[in-house]
Order: sequence, then C-alpha cells, then structure tokens
Amino acid sequence: MRLAELCALTVDDVEDEGEVTFLKIRSGKGAKFRRVPISSRLRRELVRYLNRWRPEAHSRNLLVLSDARPVSALTMSELFRRIRHHIGFGVRAHKFRHTYATEYLRHGGEIERLRRILGHTTYVMVMRYIHLDKGDLARDVDLRSPF
Repeated sequence: MRLAELCALTVDDVEDEGEVTFLKIRSGKGAKFRRVPISSRLRRELVRYLNRWRPEAHSRNLLVLSDARPVSALTMSELFRRIRHHIGFGVRAHKFRHTYATEYLRHGGEIERLRRILGHTTYVMVMRYIHLDKGDLARDVDLRSPF
C-alpha cells in the first residue's frame, strides 16, 4: 500500500475474518476504496502490536507513536531517511510496492489479483511495477511450453 494509505489506516480498518485478514483502504489514490489481504505472518504481528505495543490513544489511527500521536507520512519519511543514513544506501517506501508486485508474481500470484491489491485500474500500470529478469522469464518454460 502507499505510505499515505498506511498512515491513514484506523483500528477499524482491520477486517479479521478468521482465515483471512484485510486492511481497508478507504480513500486510496483517486479516492478509490479497496481491501488489501495480508499474510498470516503479518496478521500475527499486527495482533501482537495491537495487544502488546500500541499505546492507549484517543486517536483511532492504527499506527501511533509512543506518545500516542498518530504516525504521519512525514514521520515515516524521516524513518526511511534514518534507515538510509544507517545502512548507507537508498531505501524508498514506494519501492516496496514494486518489490511486492515482482515477488508476488515470482511466487505464483495471479496478475488480476495483483492489480486489485495494488489498486490499479489497468494492467499497463501494473506492468510498471513488475521487474522480472531473464531468470524469471525462463523459470518454467519447459513446464508451460506447448512444444
């Protein structure tokens, strides 16, 4: 999800349906609503955060600082700046969307589901996020080729 979408999440935007958990993006880019499924591992970490680490806050924001103020996009940008300084190379929040898209497909994900997860209306836009290499192109050619 986009950085602004992450910061705008509220506690009420976590939809836990037992087998699957979604994060509701109420006003994504283009004012579009969508549900983003999360992995069971991320679900466990989110539950742990809500039950153990999230401070009591008047705000309904999902992510809050230790002093109970909502996390802002500016705060997140500063975090990424500090990480860049510490590790010595660039880290950009939006790059995670690109990495997620590529890895999702590498692990057998379907392009239509990826399009909906990313919140794109066209496959052209999805393709801008996917960065496959020649190894990816040849990975299952023997298995899938009709010849």
